[in-house]
Amino acid sequence: MLLTPGVRDRRGLLVSGHGAVDRKELIYDYIPRMQISLHQINTTVADFSGNVGKIVSLAGKARESGSSLAIFPELSLTGYPPLDLLTNPNFTRRSADALQSLIAQTAGLGLSLLVGTILPSNTPGEGKPLHNSAVLIKGGRVLGIHRKVLLPTYDVFDESRYFEPGRELSLFELEGWKAGVSICEDAWNDKTFWLTRQYHLDPVEEFLSSNPAPLINIAASPFSRGKGHLRMEMLANIARRFKTPVIYVNQVGGNDSLVFDGRSLVMDESGRVVALGKGFEEDMLLIDLLNLPSPVTSIPDMDGTEAVYKALVSGLGDYAAKCGFPSAVLGLSGGIDSSLTAAVAADAMGPENVLGILMSSPFTSPESVTDAETLAYNLKIKTKTIDISNIYTSYLNELSDGLEGLPGNATEENIQARIRGNILMALSNRFGHLVLSTGNKSELATGYCTLYGDMSGGLAVISDLYKGEV
Repeated sequence: MLLTPGVRDRRGLLVSGHGAVDRKELIYDYIPRMQISLHQINTTVADFSGNVGKIVSLAGKARESGSSLAIFPELSLTGYPPLDLLTNPNFTRRSADALQSLIAQTAGLGLSLLVGTILPSNTPGEGKPLHNSAVLIKGGRVLGIHRKVLLPTYDVFDESRYFEPGRELSLFELEGWKAGVSICEDAWNDKTFWLTRQYHLDPVEEFLSSNPAPLINIAASPFSRGKGHLRMEMLANIARRFKTPVIYVNQVGGNDSLVFDGRSLVMDESGRVVALGKGFEEDMLLIDLLNLPSPVTSIPDMDGTEAVYKALVSGLGDYAAKCGFPSAVLGLSGGIDSSLTAAVAADAMGPENVLGILMSSPFTSPESVTDAETLAYNLKIKTKTIDISNIYTSYLNELSDGLEGLPGNATEENIQARIRGNILMALSNRFGHLVLSTGNKSELATGYCTLYGDMSGGLAVISDLYKGEV
């Protein structure tokens, strides 16, 4: 371990380089240089061997880079969100086995690891049986445990369904340093930042008011438009308010309907970002707590069109890979909805793994066919053309007794949509393609779509985009 001359106050905080100080309040000694690596990783729910293997591999790389502490996201051993798998005894047993495997495999690295996992309640028979936890391990031993205090139950979250809350943040001793450890929502209840709050308790305030120390927050915080900059402002407020560095490590990648954007970061005590992870990609940040780098000069757009597109690509790519779909199929109409869906699919799965089906009818214009073919050529995806005219006519003939003499309405149009949906599902059954539906949020919200027709599919890629956003 490198030892660097420095100055600490009596609370253990580094103060050298941070302005004038009262020398009577200081202790002069040697401060261990603390290299920390932040690992925003893409985990898979219930893939314990895969998640452990990824953490072990990155821990080795962190040690080679000189890191003393490797930090991983919330529930990085189990994957997030595990939902009702948490009620399965086999899942919880495998999670415990995975933690023991990780402890054993990293015992000889000489490196501390902070990982997220589930642990049994410390009050068996009372309350929920599990805690959402952060575990500090080194040398084959568990050195510290933090149990998540604030459990969200709004929007996509339902953590109090499964977990018992912890009571307070935990103070960990890290290679001669002290740090407060929190998990995601624990940091989202600052009374000086939010006009209204979800909880009566602010565990960060209670902890940092009496234990001045750098704050570590491991998270599985999903992407939504506007949240990136909000999250950064919230963490900066904590750093400035308590005059302490903030270390934030977020999950990346897609799990079912949730997409995580990563963007792990380190802030100095003034709330300035000094290290920032990539968006929607696995990344590793290496920092020295004794010598934080200069503030980042440019913060990328976290919530604009490019970020939304990357979220769609990440979500589709991971959904297909983690569900075992090697390829995708979708209908190409020549319109902007199917065009955007095809572009996302080509970027997410590779153009060679995307099949576009052109299904013309007596009502299909030549321009629509040309547009669809041009799109496929530009994206380099494969296409197949199926004329549904005869199928459509057969439908009408079989239904003629019931429809004869009635004025035309949406019935005939919806028959075409259902024929197309049937064809796409047949190709999926035969070749194992993932069917991508192409409806947008405006259509789905107003019911402007066809049940068993354009709503058919395994994943609605752009269903969270309004038509104007498409």
